[in-house]
Amino acid sequence: MRWYRSFVLFGLFFLSSPAFSQQSGNSSSGNGAIVGLWQIHDSLVASGLDDNWKFYKDGHFSYNQNEALNPLRSISGTYYIKNDTIVYLKVTEISQMTGYQIIAPDPAVESGTFKIRGGMLKATAQDSKEYVDHPLKIAIKAGKKAIQIDGGDFYFKVANNPDAYK
Repeated sequence: MRWYRSFVLFGLFFLSSPAFSQQSGNSSSGNGAIVGLWQIHDSLVASGLDDNWKFYKDGHFSYNQNEALNPLRSISGTYYIKNDTIVYLKVTEISQMTGYQIIAPDPAVESGTFKIRGGMLKATAQDSKEYVDHPLKIAIKAGKKAIQIDGGDFYFKVANNPDAYK
């Protein structure tokens, strides 16, 4: 009975959303279902955002990482959805830390063995010529709206406004 309820809720979500109309070409209109801020593992924001996707109405996206030792901080570009199951992404810019030091974290407030200290965030334009397709799954998990791209982790909707948290 539980799977039946989930199936019905998912079906209602699909049928009621204008974002799931058929599209072709490079259209970003009608992508309203994924517009917003999506955070990995949970929709609750604690002291700051974890890894997240931001999808904008105008067809732009940003993927942001919050890993202590990863100097690559964000990937951004444009997107569109085709046939409700594939999101096409074209990377136009990456932002990464440069000129940083690797240090030990403060054990009173931080975990891990190392962290990045200092440095500057540098944006670099990318020369992507084509959109690359990525399987997109929009689902209801634990009663919350979630997306899954490329069969990876689930990202839960935090806000309809992609810039709700900076």
